[in-house]
Amino acid sequence: MTTIKNTIPKDVIEKGKAIIRKQLKEEGLTKQPPVLTINVKEQYDADNDEMFKTGAVSIDLDFIRDGGLQVLQPTALKILLAIASHADKDGFTFVSQQTIAEEVGLRSRQQVAQRINEDLKDIKVGGKVLLKSVMLNKPDGKRFCLYHIVNCKVVQDTYNPDMDEQYDDDYSLDVEDAEDTAVVVEVQNVEPEAIEPEAFIMPEKAVETAPEAVVAPAKPVLNIVEQIRAEAKEKAKDSSLNERQKHNVGIDADNEAVDVLFDSLLAQTAY
Repeated sequence: MTTIKNTIPKDVIEKGKAIIRKQLKEEGLTKQPPVLTINVKEQYDADNDEMFKTGAVSIDLDFIRDGGLQVLQPTALKILLAIASHADKDGFTFVSQQTIAEEVGLRSRQQVAQRINEDLKDIKVGGKVLLKSVMLNKPDGKRFCLYHIVNCKVVQDTYNPDMDEQYDDDYSLDVEDAEDTAVVVEVQNVEPEAIEPEAFIMPEKAVETAPEAVVAPAKPVLNIVEQIRAEAKEKAKDSSLNERQKHNVGIDADNEAVDVLFDSLLAQTAY
């Protein structure tokens, strides 16, 4: 950002500022949004241990969207930016027209004066008045022009050493150091949320039951002697039946025959 050597008394400059401010108030321009904003940033050069400033000029987005750049001539825009680059904290500058011509590539200061008078000074572009100016006299009698980009804002970004320390802490690692640096991430053990199972009733399994055994009526238990006698009786009965059928008589067995068979069977059982 170029600094113009001030060879003009301060009271003369303040007089010119007062004249322009009065014009803005009378024309109702004091609340007009600025078309240009100047951003000045103060920085520190650690290698040379000195402070320096950098600046930038930004254009209002509404001015662009409202068609301001369609109306404004390219050369007029370049002149406006050149004037802004020399403005003080209040948006005023007395930069010479010859300096402007050199910065924007015009051949003479007369061309600068023509473009200012026809395209910029007191001209509404995109619904906004862009530039105000007033002619003043130097102590030596020479005349000069004081310019003001209407309501131009200068935003100062003052150097803060604490910010440098913060950046150093965050970005001091080079690539090789970064590769050797492990990143530890602490993971907390989180107990899984207990989920109560839904009530479930196991269906009762059908129990297969065996059919009840049919128990035959118990036969009377006879001792061996009674069994032999019963068997002898049955045989005697059969034998008697055969004989009696031949002679056509009753079917009851003789006691004598039963006794003979009983003795015979009992003797066989003994062996």
